[in-house]
Amino acid sequence: MNDNILDILGLQLVDYFISHQDYRPFNVPKDLKLHVKGEVYLTNKNSNTYHIIKIIKENDFNPHHLKNKDEAYEKLRQQLTDEGVKDIRYLMVILNDDNQNENRMSPAVDIIIATSDKIVQELAKFYPSITKFIKVDLPQLENETENNENTNENNTSGTLSSNWKKINFQNRRYLSETLKKCSNPNLAITWFLFIIPIITFVVFMAIVNISKDDWLVLNYDLQHLLFGANYHNLIFGAHQYWRWLVYPFVSNDINSSVPINLIFSLWMFYRVGRFVEGFYGWWKAIFIWVGAMILTGILQSVVDNMNIMSGFWVFPLISLGAMLPFIWNYKLFKTPIMGRFLVTIILMLIFWFALDSQIVTLLYWMIAFVTGWLFASLIGYHNRKITVFYAFSPIAIGSLVLFAGLVWGLNNYYPVDDNNFTLQVLIKYKQLGLISQSTINNIMLNYFHVQI
Repeated sequence: MNDNILDILGLQLVDYFISHQDYRPFNVPKDLKLHVKGEVYLTNKNSNTYHIIKIIKENDFNPHHLKNKDEAYEKLRQQLTDEGVKDIRYLMVILNDDNQNENRMSPAVDIIIATSDKIVQELAKFYPSITKFIKVDLPQLENETENNENTNENNTSGTLSSNWKKINFQNRRYLSETLKKCSNPNLAITWFLFIIPIITFVVFMAIVNISKDDWLVLNYDLQHLLFGANYHNLIFGAHQYWRWLVYPFVSNDINSSVPINLIFSLWMFYRVGRFVEGFYGWWKAIFIWVGAMILTGILQSVVDNMNIMSGFWVFPLISLGAMLPFIWNYKLFKTPIMGRFLVTIILMLIFWFALDSQIVTLLYWMIAFVTGWLFASLIGYHNRKITVFYAFSPIAIGSLVLFAGLVWGLNNYYPVDDNNFTLQVLIKYKQLGLISQSTINNIMLNYFHVQI
């Protein structure tokens, strides 16, 4: 019972410092996680009172907190020092239910030890405004806890559970900040990726239409291969690994008067892609998009040589996968973000059913989705104790293995070139002066055992 009350008070305190005092959570290094169980570190570079606040929740007061060396604090203090922060002040708040209440002052550290019914009063000595935002009604909390303990067997969504969700500091603060960031018109990376496929489509169409010697009057699949689509033979046979970076920008609509695939994928990316940069920031978004794009391309080319998969649809699928860890981590299941996530998935499934309906295409979509999920999980976030890194990354890796295995089972790879695609593309590259005849001969002989 008391443990639940301390959980609520701890979240309220963290919420107060983040929302009203401009503090940020400190991501405890992995090697120290076992030593900081039940502890939260907050930091504020611009604070005039305290730069570091440590909140400890424990049922029974443990005086060793006051004696033992705090390695996490030392690392955080060193970070602030390296960033030019001087005269660092440290406040330690110890929440307990062992009737221990006292206040200790020192030149460098202020320590508050207080029970759940005294903590706000003690903190008000340092932050008077805290009483305006945190109201501690201990009897009410106790009654709610007792009621929940009696009804949990039949009802898993009790009052205390609902209150816990409402006061989850991460939901409120990061949701509001993220919505602002995602509506920001200056999401440079998002708009850069949005514009590239439009430019490449225009260039491809221009090249095809202005060709006077009909050298681009080719099979639809050959046009894709010529412009850089993902293809096993050309990647591993001709060592054209650059295709893993360009295949999403090779349009699926080169032979179409209306680029339906491109328009649809751009619309889907507009719906969800900007949330990735808004959630994670620009450099993490680059890591997610580029890493997932390359991994998806590698998996495609390793397990399949029959289907030539390309097009910008890869990016909205990666973006959907990257949204999943953030939604899960910050419990955004009843927010507009979750609604946009689900509606976009439904729209993409309708598009697939209406215009494709091939199982292998859906499997490739799932691979792209899971790679986005995996890289977003690996990038981590503010608080690794509740991040999806530990839970979701193994599931994502397992899902990738499953979907790649299913594709491999449907389209087992053999180093053959029945349609002569590889040779025809290499000949076109030779006409453009990109490769020599001796290179073509070596590729065909060493990879396909065919003498040219």
